[in-house]
Amino acid sequence: MMSLHINGEIIKLNNISNPSHIMGNKAANLYKISQQGFNIPHTYFINFFSIDKIIPELTGSDSSTDINRLEKIIACGIDTLLISNIIDVLKQFKNDAPYISAILRSSAHIEDCKDMSFAGIYKSEFISCDIEISELRHMLAKLLCAPLHSSAKEYLSKMKTSNKDKDIFDISLILQNVINGSPSGVMFTQNPISNDNNIIIESTIGLNTTVTSGKITPDYYEINRKNGYIVKKEIGHKKIMAKIVDGKLCEENTPENYQLNYSLSQYHINELLKNAIKLEDLFGDVQDIEWIFDNDKLYILQSRPIVKKEG
Repeated sequence: MMSLHINGEIIKLNNISNPSHIMGNKAANLYKISQQGFNIPHTYFINFFSIDKIIPELTGSDSSTDINRLEKIIACGIDTLLISNIIDVLKQFKNDAPYISAILRSSAHIEDCKDMSFAGIYKSEFISCDIEISELRHMLAKLLCAPLHSSAKEYLSKMKTSNKDKDIFDISLILQNVINGSPSGVMFTQNPISNDNNIIIESTIGLNTTVTSGKITPDYYEINRKNGYIVKKEIGHKKIMAKIVDGKLCEENTPENYQLNYSLSQYHINELLKNAIKLEDLFGDVQDIEWIFDNDKLYILQSRPIVKKEG
């Protein structure tokens, strides 16, 4: 197997002195959110130097790249000191909170844009804070190579955008502790179907992965942004719920009393409405927001523009 050395750094997001050095929209948005006082999980930025050049050089013009082999090459090539520093952050998560699970998320230059979401193309992976070094290397390589998979190629082929091939590997990663809270969900500062200005909230019990993956029908709220009046609400089919067990993401049957009742209190709704409008004002555009409560404290997991109809 060929030899490769991939250097990099891991920095606490709040300690980044020059935000222009942040790679990718997800990390840049989280930095902006945290600087304005919103609650976010503990967040670290992982920058891989020259990864945007390394992967294209390894693949060349070969459209039938052996992705598994490439992932192994990259996994072995990631700098040992960088791996050690990531492990130290995971130990800190476990010792300080303690948090037993973390999530690695992509942050790419062309991801989470107004015209392109790249949803499902760039990946996220839940990991235990006790992860073995070999598995961590594999997870990092898997995320960095995600744009090589067929789903990414199909997505790119239908998009009408310049420089997309050059930009697709401009990728860094985010490391966050997982907040094992409830309720959670997504919200939109504009109705993505009708485009009216009502705030749309979709919520569930446990982690919001069951909502973002489409595995359940969440509770639905449509709220007038001016007076907070609930225009419409519907109880969803929340048959399964997600939570962290022994450091791993698990799904289990939702207790019946939670299935039959709404997941949000009026306090939750008020907090979400207030923060949705603040985030829209911060970014100057309508937002698609992921969130979770922990002991009634609201955390923003990400905020990005609502994507116009793609393709």
